[in-house]
Amino acid sequence: MIKKITALLIISFLFCCAAADAGLQKQTPYKPPSEKQFLELKKKMIIDTNFNFFTDARGGDPDSKSPTLREYHKILWSKKLPNGKKFILNNEKKNVYLYHKSELGEFFFGK
Repeated sequence: MIKKITALLIISFLFCCAAADAGLQKQTPYKPPSEKQFLELKKKMIIDTNFNFFTDARGGDPDSKSPTLREYHKILWSKKLPNGKKFILNNEKKNVYLYHKSELGEFFFGK
């Protein structure tokens, strides 16, 4: 189970790095995954309830420093709303824990 979580985090990290590299070359707005991609990611999400978030918080507060906890929050709180709109959070905005911007508005979530 931990291997699956690690693989998902690595894939997410690589996706973020690729997006960051693309952003250096050309400024493009964040485009959330399609509904199909998002639902596939969410289906694969396995939360290890025994995971110690202090282990990847680099000596800091896990609520603000643990990339695993932030990834869990991002996936858990991203969802299709009752009105059919997608509310998908991302962690690519500098100095913001989680972020969403769409026709629904602009939302900043703190640590």
